[in-house]
Amino acid sequence: MAVNGQGTEPVMDPLERATAVARETEPSGWAVIADDVMRRARQLRRQDDPILADVRPDGSRTVVSSRVVVDLLRTDLTQDASYAPDDLTLTVTGERLDTVGVALVAAFGVDLVTMADDVRARVLAVLEGLLPRLADAREQVSVDVAVVDVVDGDPRRV
Repeated sequence: MAVNGQGTEPVMDPLERATAVARETEPSGWAVIADDVMRRARQLRRQDDPILADVRPDGSRTVVSSRVVVDLLRTDLTQDASYAPDDLTLTVTGERLDTVGVALVAAFGVDLVTMADDVRARVLAVLEGLLPRLADAREQVSVDVAVVDVVDGDPRRV
């Protein structure tokens, strides 16, 4: 709250006044809208599947969250200025990673086939570092690359 020039009467800031009025008057149907927004926000939760990374001779297991895999892939795939990941999807059956889907935005003029090969190699390198048991089963994980947009300039800035 601010004080007027003479210092005797409090003057309410316009933003505070608008906030107070908004809190006093609740629009009709607000509860229904708020509930709908919260329900939809809860549905946006990213899928979190466990992926088996390692099994030790003593039977102990290491499991990695699919969210960790997606975050590491996204970080790795934003290092090159000729493409940027638009969407990353994992298909997990049981606790086994079957498919990695990569939707890319590419820079104009890039050889798309060469770029897709580079992306596949980068994805497999990240997976092999994170999921050592995949080193022997490289061909078992399919990496599907789709170019969804081509832009002029650095696609990481789009």
